[in-house]
Amino acid sequence: AESELVAGYLTEYSGIRWAMFFLGEYGNMTIVSAITAYFFLGGYSGPGVAFLTGLNNGWWALLGNLLAVGYFIIKVYALCFVFIWIRSTLPRLRSDQLMQFAWLILIPITLINIIVTAGLWLILVSAIGLPNWVFLVITGIINWAALYGFVQLVSRVTSASTRRAQAPAIRARQRATSAGTGPALPSLPLRDAIPARVTPAPQGATPVGSGTGQNE
Repeated sequence: AESELVAGYLTEYSGIRWAMFFLGEYGNMTIVSAITAYFFLGGYSGPGVAFLTGLNNGWWALLGNLLAVGYFIIKVYALCFVFIWIRSTLPRLRSDQLMQFAWLILIPITLINIIVTAGLWLILVSAIGLPNWVFLVITGIINWAALYGFVQLVSRVTSASTRRAQAPAIRARQRATSAGTGPALPSLPLRDAIPARVTPAPQGATPVGSGTGQNE
């Protein structure tokens, strides 16, 4: 991640090696963003593209094609922004952690999503005969409900881990603030009182610790 400023490729590479490394790094990010935008975000589709390209007029069709390219570039840049945002704020994850997350969580969820979507389509569209827009509305509601449940689950897990990590400090603070129980905790350094200015000793005075002149 970009937060790891002491990484080897940031401190040991320079010149063309540094440029080629980051060309491969951000080229990979751009290609992944383009594939994701094409498969999951509609690619070049957007408001007005189908209308302009369907006018069967040369200039309007050209404008529709340019608008489609613009939509695709905006989606790719938006995904690149998300990539850079996450890299700049979160520490780098190891490859084994990413593979474990993919095999144990993402791939099973994807397979379950495919099976559930196919089952709903067979039941609602093929068997019952509902229109496609009703099927899309139902699946959209299910997806948003699943997303809300996932966010709530993650927030509860993270808040529970945070409370467990802060529990010793909270208990110590409660013991210190309760009446007559437990030792008082020292205040923070920035909250301590400013020490009084020390008056300089007069000239000829005996320094502290030098003794009074009485020898044993």
